[in-house]
Amino acid sequence: MGWKLFKRGKPPDITSIKLWDPHPKYVAGKSYAHALRSGRVTIFGSSIFRYPTKKWFQSLGSGTCVLADAPLNSDRLGLKDGENYIEINKENWEEKLKWILGNEDERLRIAKNGLRLAREKHTHEVRVKELLNILEAYS
Repeated sequence: MGWKLFKRGKPPDITSIKLWDPHPKYVAGKSYAHALRSGRVTIFGSSIFRYPTKKWFQSLGSGTCVLADAPLNSDRLGLKDGENYIEINKENWEEKLKWILGNEDERLRIAKNGLRLAREKHTHEVRVKELLNILEAYS
């Protein structure tokens, strides 16, 4: 369609335009959730800004053992190294990954604690209550 979209005259038929067409090799939606859940561990970084990206909450909520660098304010989020995730960095990630994959009981304990944290403190319901408390404080 391209530049013809802006040409004068009869408007083009836009009903066939797809706003989002997933690449056939991308994993998204339910297949993403299934892929995440089927793993034993999830390993990622918190971004160059150390934000707690949604990957944190998706991974904790999937029940896998999370290996990642600590995001800013990790204590306020309830994240505890060795308790509900494993903190890694560029130097030690491989060693810690090998260790946790060789210690199934510990991996399951940390994954279970991470899932509990996600269900208790990081759901939409919890966020709505927090937002309402903030709004009530200013009213």
